[in-house]
Amino acid sequence: MFLGASCKSNSGDSGDSGDSGLRNKDKVEEIAVPDFSADSAYHFIEKQVLFGPRVPNTPAHEQCAAWLEGKLRSYGADVVVQNVMLEAYDGTMLNCFNIIARFQPEKANRLLLMAHWDTRPFADHDPDPEKRDLPILGANDGGSGTGVLLETARQLAR
Repeated sequence: MFLGASCKSNSGDSGDSGDSGLRNKDKVEEIAVPDFSADSAYHFIEKQVLFGPRVPNTPAHEQCAAWLEGKLRSYGADVVVQNVMLEAYDGTMLNCFNIIARFQPEKANRLLLMAHWDTRPFADHDPDPEKRDLPILGANDGGSGTGVLLETARQLAR
């Protein structure tokens, strides 16, 4: 478990008290932070991989996008899906999605965490030349970052 603390002096005096700035009248607020579950994050990675390669313009890409949106909404996030058409290197137009999950959007100070969840259409750097034209599943590239973000969203919902 992680623990955060915050100190606030009740006086305007900033003199050295000899105790690293804490005084008897200072209040320390402890904030309990839930434990990150590696098993849960792994489950989210596995779920993405089960859709297959999440290459834009494929059913797996669209199905995974819908699943991600629904999962984030189930955690209470305000979800915005940006649909955008992007041109690939070969001129193909790719139907892509940015899925933005916002927690407490009314707050001025927030964190921005990002990952990509799509996968590459070919494994052009695979050591096995026979696999270089195959799409990749993206467990480590795309899936892992998204798994961590989904577990973070699950914890925020708690």
